Amino acid sequence: MLAPAHVMRNQTRGSRTRELQEIERVLALQPDGLILSPLGLSAEDLESIRARCPVSLIGEHFLGSAESAVAIDNVGAARELVSHLLSLGRRHIAILGVTDDVPRFMGLRRDGYLAARQEFGVEPAGDIRTDAYEYVDGFTSGSHLADRIRAGAAIDAVFCVTDGLAIGVIRALHDAGMHVPDDVAVAGFDDIAEGRYSTPRLTTISPDKQQIAHRALEALLGGESPSGAIEHRLSIRESTVGRRQPHLH
Repeated sequence: MLAPAHVMRNQTRGSRTRELQEIERVLALQPDGLILSPLGLSAEDLESIRARCPVSLIGEHFLGSAESAVAIDNVGAARELVSHLLSLGRRHIAILGVTDDVPRFMGLRRDGYLAARQEFGVEPAGDIRTDAYEYVDGFTSGSHLADRIRAGAAIDAVFCVTDGLAIGVIRALHDAGMHVPDDVAVAGFDDIAEGRYSTPRLTTISPDKQQIAHRALEALLGGESPSGAIEHRLSIRESTVGRRQPHLH
């Protein structure tokens, strides 16, 4: 068996097939436990995995089901982020991250987006569709967005449901000769490291990742279901307020 201190980390980008392949590869090593952040697994998949190894869940995929998972309040966090954009005077805020098969995290973040707009009495500027949530998907969607703005669309801000999308959008707008945030403010979600070093630095929702890891491990070792949402903070950076933000957060 793996030594208790040994940790393996794998990313599968939300593909159920890749998730199952990676899980099988790890299970072959007879681990003491698995911490999973699935996007594609079904409840039946999870039941089968749990029959072979203890499992702790992080993320939103199984929220609202009988499963317990460690996650932040996605609705509240998205509402806080979009309220920030609205407080800056942005009124035509689009959301980027709509797919044909809407994952749980995207639906929750969209609920928060709509709640903030309702509180401010502002109509949504519309959904921007994407096939996935990577940099290239943000770039492609951002290029289409730039074309729409040049054609007269009144969009002055974009709330992206992941940082990867947001960074891609920023690059596409830059290539189109537009300035972030002067022409269009851009905000993301998850606080990945790349967003702190992008140009401009990315405004985002930053989950307490240490708390997530601690709670997930606690649930795995103790066999208890995690309770309560994980803390988060709104990290305001240059992509929404310009160079007025002097320090990294």
